[in-house]
Amino acid sequence: MNEDKKNDKQGHYYLATLLVRLFPNQIRTIREKTTHVARDLLKALQEMQQDIEIISEVESELKKTLLQLGFPPNLDHLYTRSYSELLCKIRSSHTEDQLLKDLNEYMCNLFNDEVIDEIFMEWESFHSINRRRKILHEIIECHKHGFYFTSIPAALTQIEGSVMDAFKITGETKNGAHYIMLEELLETDFEKEVHVFYTDHIKGRFILGADLRNAIGRNAILHGYDTGYGTELSSLKVILFLDYLFKRIELLDDSDIKPFLERNRNRIFK
Repeated sequence: MNEDKKNDKQGHYYLATLLVRLFPNQIRTIREKTTHVARDLLKALQEMQQDIEIISEVESELKKTLLQLGFPPNLDHLYTRSYSELLCKIRSSHTEDQLLKDLNEYMCNLFNDEVIDEIFMEWESFHSINRRRKILHEIIECHKHGFYFTSIPAALTQIEGSVMDAFKITGETKNGAHYIMLEELLETDFEKEVHVFYTDHIKGRFILGADLRNAIGRNAILHGYDTGYGTELSSLKVILFLDYLFKRIELLDDSDIKPFLERNRNRIFK
């Protein structure tokens, strides 16, 4: 076998030498063109790498900015060109009120019915939320048809159950057990900011008589105190948070669930 390989190698060498002798000009041209193509390819790859780094930086800044302005940091369904447009929109606003007005309008336009449909189509592929598919479909349809007073509370009720399902919880749990599991799901430095978003904007307490415009606090809404919550913007925010949460749940490894429950059994179960 080794002798055959040696003979093949020698044969290839003699053939290459013969071609160079017979066609020197053609071989030289091929080498020059190959070198030129290789250089162009290397340059293109370097430029692509620079573009990727720039997009990554813009995406990171935009996600943090959206969180600070009360939006879930969900950019998966947007074209990358929208990142810079959105940042420019944010940076060009002179006052906070104008900023929020411009941002709210821009986000609602970006996440039009077509994009909302894309979000739901992706949800349909998530095994972890399969039993919620009909509920989620009606949430999406209500949002698209402007029935925000229906889409928002229906969406808010899916957060806790989805988290419980993700960790395969059975039996009687303590009040607020799903908060502990949310902390586990959102464990990276950036995701901790997402958890803060949930705590401040969805879970957070409310004050009677406070301005609740575009608020998505579950307690104020589900207990009937907030009667003005039904806006496109609020509905979009809850849907985007669900989308972020569902994608994180899909990444949850079964091998991590049992050790987590063992460590936190006294905090979760009665």
